[in-house]
Amino acid sequence: MRVATVCTLAAVALALGSLPGGGARAASAVAASVDNFGYCYQMQDARAAVACALKSCGQRSRQRCHLVASCARGGYGAVFLRLLPGRTIESIGAACGARSRRDAFRLAAQRCNRRANSNACRGPHGAWFDRGVQVSP
Repeated sequence: MRVATVCTLAAVALALGSLPGGGARAASAVAASVDNFGYCYQMQDARAAVACALKSCGQRSRQRCHLVASCARGGYGAVFLRLLPGRTIESIGAACGARSRRDAFRLAAQRCNRRANSNACRGPHGAWFDRGVQVSP
């Protein structure tokens, strides 16, 4: 019984990332242009998340993409937009690494509305939960 308990606790600790040399890592990022956006989550690190988001945006857009937000931790994420006629993005707000879905929505909307200087942002146009990826020692 004692061996099973120790093994179970070790498995839980490894899944939570508290043992040296292993565990879960999470990263997400959002990139946008004036005509589209892209996001990635469940990435191993922030650099990979940023590269993935820029690539995702670039595949959907005819304009140059820029980084809007990135996080090197797990949690909830969301994207809110203010669109002009013709689906041009006037303002974008993104949140990642939030503790709850509600917090991610609230933060993304606040950031978008602050940039737009209005309360006209709508969403979510994208939402996710980044629980992390297992990293082997």
